[in-house]
Amino acid sequence: MLPRSALAGATLRRESFPSPISSRQLRDGEVLKLEDDRGQNSTTLKVIAAPGHTATSAAFYIPEEDSLFTGDAVSSSPLVNDTALTARPAHTAVEDVEAYSYTLSKLRNIMPKLIFPGHGELITNGFKHIDEAIDAIRDLDRRVLAILLERKGCSGEVIAKEIAKQCKADQNEELILQGTVRQVLLGLERRKLVKRKEVVKDPYAVSGGLDPTRIKGPGGLTMDQIFSKIQDSRRADWNSAAERKGGPQLSDAINLRRQQHPVHLKIPCSLDVAWETL
Repeated sequence: MLPRSALAGATLRRESFPSPISSRQLRDGEVLKLEDDRGQNSTTLKVIAAPGHTATSAAFYIPEEDSLFTGDAVSSSPLVNDTALTARPAHTAVEDVEAYSYTLSKLRNIMPKLIFPGHGELITNGFKHIDEAIDAIRDLDRRVLAILLERKGCSGEVIAKEIAKQCKADQNEELILQGTVRQVLLGLERRKLVKRKEVVKDPYAVSGGLDPTRIKGPGGLTMDQIFSKIQDSRRADWNSAAERKGGPQLSDAINLRRQQHPVHLKIPCSLDVAWETL
């Protein structure tokens, strides 16, 4: 940094500062021309709306290189026990399964040679890989329904987390699958193949024998009040997801417990959703 004396009487010119970067929203199907600093070696970049992972996901295609940059619209991971580390479709956290399936079909029509995914290995058989990804999401839909059919009439509640555990390809994918399985279940519910019911938990069952109406945190709320608020939050999350409005999922419940009382972090969510076939 220059000393103050060095700046005395100096005149700062506008040209001394870089121009502000302008931005605008890109449109699906828009084609951009990219050039180097000399205005040469132009590259074409096609914008592709790719909702599914998120509502605003996008992919970019470079026809000169037959290369597709998909972000999280397509993911890959190496096959286990494969010395060549062949890339295979990896399960993706999906906000909207129907939109995700449509996006995969749209990307498949491009028939790219190379795919640069958001996660995982470079994909050198793009067309085949997308075909396998389409099969994988369809298979997940069938597997979720099959698991519920097997449990029909059995004792115990079937929640999304348990279904994801049975569907997982490996340990790393279980957490990713939980959110996607929730969306698959909501899709099956819209098709009137399954129904959900609330599983409300009792604060007395996890209070260690203490009265939850008397366990008060620094935020002023008692344990039973925390339970009630989380129940309302969870209901709102599921209803928003069912109406495709998105939702903060569990983050609001976890943050609420953290703010109100450190001990409440050990409290399981006070409301979950169980599923069964119609």
